[in-house]
Amino acid sequence: MYQDLFSALVPYVVPPLISVCIAAIIWLYHLIVSKLPENQRFFIEYAATKAVHAVEQAMNGASSSMKKQDAVRRMQDYLHHFGIQVPDSLIDTAIESAVKLMNQYQAKPDTYLFDSGDSLHPIAPIAQDQPVQAQPAPVAQPPAPAQ
Repeated sequence: MYQDLFSALVPYVVPPLISVCIAAIIWLYHLIVSKLPENQRFFIEYAATKAVHAVEQAMNGASSSMKKQDAVRRMQDYLHHFGIQVPDSLIDTAIESAVKLMNQYQAKPDTYLFDSGDSLHPIAPIAQDQPVQAQPAPVAQPPAPAQ
């Protein structure tokens, strides 16, 4: 009797159970991948850059030590929000790196930066003595009248 009941319920219970298990495995995979060091490096660099720029805008006239304390706090809050735990020495190094990159860019405003996927790198500056020639945009000609 129990075997007949079990045989009757298997087609209705097993497929949803398998789909729930597959969804749980996919969720667990994404959770584990997000905790890998190479993925955390991107978030740490991004958090440092955003914290430094935010502090620079909010506390423009403050001392360097006050700015750094606020940047550390902002970066810790950002990383904590995403569940990333890093040592304070790494936060300090990331902020110093972001400040140096920002200062280098401000010292050479004619230098552009490109994103290589995980960080910004300088490109050769534009030559100031060569004017940029504007190219005229192509103009669509109206069709000739039919004769």
